[in-house]
Amino acid sequence: QPGQGALRVNTNYNLSGSKLMATDHFTGLKAPSENQNFGGGLSGSLIKDKSSFSINVNGGTSFQEPNVYAQLPAGLQSNTINLRARNDNVFVNGLLDYAITRDQTLRFSFNTQKFTSTNQGVGAFDLAERASSNDQHGFSFRVQEAGPLGRRFFTNTRLQFSDSDFSQQSATEAMTIRVQDAFTSGGAQVKGGSNRKSVNFASDLDYVRGI
Repeated sequence: QPGQGALRVNTNYNLSGSKLMATDHFTGLKAPSENQNFGGGLSGSLIKDKSSFSINVNGGTSFQEPNVYAQLPAGLQSNTINLRARNDNVFVNGLLDYAITRDQTLRFSFNTQKFTSTNQGVGAFDLAERASSNDQHGFSFRVQEAGPLGRRFFTNTRLQFSDSDFSQQSATEAMTIRVQDAFTSGGAQVKGGSNRKSVNFASDLDYVRGI
């Protein structure tokens, strides 16, 4: 039943760094790195026996400087590149419940997310020029009505709209040169993106035969 229960709060956070990581097997180096994750939420009643809500935020950020171990024409390159391969993400969702009657409940909900990665694909045999980045974000909104219909039927009707975007880009636009078990140079050969929109409507009618 919407509108019942006290206000509730939750939080979380964790952090780890390169001190907890092992050294690279090939280079014997320990590259700088860090990983953080966080989250929090708030939920509870808005109107007693009528309406409730909740909202939550979760995310994370991490980076690592890649180690390169490549046999180039000029000689062996074995070092940590001063280039942060980074990942960032955040996710937010919320809902609002409203009791139309004692049995029928109307629910509004949404979620949105964003993921970003930069300087990916570098390390081991892949040189710094092989880096690429991508970005992805999306949003959806949903309306739902549910409840019993008489003594034997139950209805669940929902309408949802979603929108998402994805894009990717190479750090350099150059021919890729790959020497097996030695090095890979040139561009990552990724570019472009996509957009997707969708609308979904569905309604269920359940019938209870027995207990």
